[in-house]
Amino acid sequence: FSKLPFISGSNRAYITGLNAMRTRIWEKTLAMWEKKGATVTNIDLDELAKMINWATGRGDLPGDFQKHASLLNAIFFAPKLIASRIEFPAMFFSPSKLVRKEAIETALKDFGVGGSILTAAVLSKQGTVDLDPRSADFGKLKSGNTRLDIWTGYAQYMRFLAQVALAQKVTGSGRTMSANRLDVIQRFLQSKISPALGFLYDWAKGETYM
Repeated sequence: FSKLPFISGSNRAYITGLNAMRTRIWEKTLAMWEKKGATVTNIDLDELAKMINWATGRGDLPGDFQKHASLLNAIFFAPKLIASRIEFPAMFFSPSKLVRKEAIETALKDFGVGGSILTAAVLSKQGTVDLDPRSADFGKLKSGNTRLDIWTGYAQYMRFLAQVALAQKVTGSGRTMSANRLDVIQRFLQSKISPALGFLYDWAKGETYM
């Protein structure tokens, strides 16, 4: 499909827009550091670029996986995005003091803004929020039958870890039940596969993900 003119053009436009956004963030952050009189090293610059990439969904595939990125794209849905969600917290321990501070402040700001949005929605009676990490609706704003996840996928990883650690899950009706850890892992991996592979998996299994 990537060979089709409108597909390749759309991909270029999307990637160019994201690269421009990342470059602006890098330049503004560097300007802020220099304005504060900070001594900026090459390590700081490299780590800042890495943090911005990871924070905006462009992760680094480990080892030889990078060489087979095209194959991984056929198997998984956005493998670099998946990698970025796992890698970004590592920035809290970056060898660059400036980047460590930037990463922690960014995470706290995002958490504060997200928490404020959910709190305002609950207080205004526009929705409810499930705070149980074992629940499929953990961290989501629920309004009627609509679910809104404002955490860009991070809540899913927290739910996965909680269900695996406790071997429990909470249903949509609020009932707590035991969960087979292997089933939790299998379902989590199933949610990450590409649409094409997911269709074949559902066909072979005889039921959809839902």
